[in-house]
Amino acid sequence: AAEQFETAARLKPGYAGAFFNLGHVRTLQGRPAAAVDAYEEVLRLDPSRNDARLALDRIFPLKFRP
Repeated sequence: AAEQFETAARLKPGYAGAFFNLGHVRTLQGRPAAAVDAYEEVLRLDPSRNDARLALDRIFPLKFRP
């Protein structure tokens, strides 16, 4: 699934939904740093996305876990 969302993000770089879904997949894959990057991109594209803000708040601390 991640590959499809990466392709969508590449083809439509302004589509925040692709980055949100990519963040979700990266979270499920146990890749918190990649998830944080994706959610931050969602918020850069659409600062009103509270779902991305909540997801980022949840996953951000995991980015720094050993």
